[in-house]
Amino acid sequence: MLGIARRHAEVLADLLGSTLPSAAAEHVKRDEHGDRWLTHHDLTGINGQSAIVTVAWIFKKEQSSVPELISCYIQPRKQKELRNLLDRPETHER
Repeated sequence: MLGIARRHAEVLADLLGSTLPSAAAEHVKRDEHGDRWLTHHDLTGINGQSAIVTVAWIFKKEQSSVPELISCYIQPRKQKELRNLLDRPETHER
């Protein structure tokens, strides 16, 4: 959908980093492994198309200040809902 493949991992990392300040964040759960979060990023891919990308993170207990990316994905059926979420300032946790 965005033209981003495995070989573009560095491009994806740059896009996620540059959009993190405006990403909506939600704490999902805390368990014995650490804190799990989702962030939602409005990205424009290398093919010029845009989508909201959902990224799953964990702050592991032993490294609680460094998030580890678990997964990232596009939810085509939820794009409108996610767009509305991004438009609400209270969803931008700091």
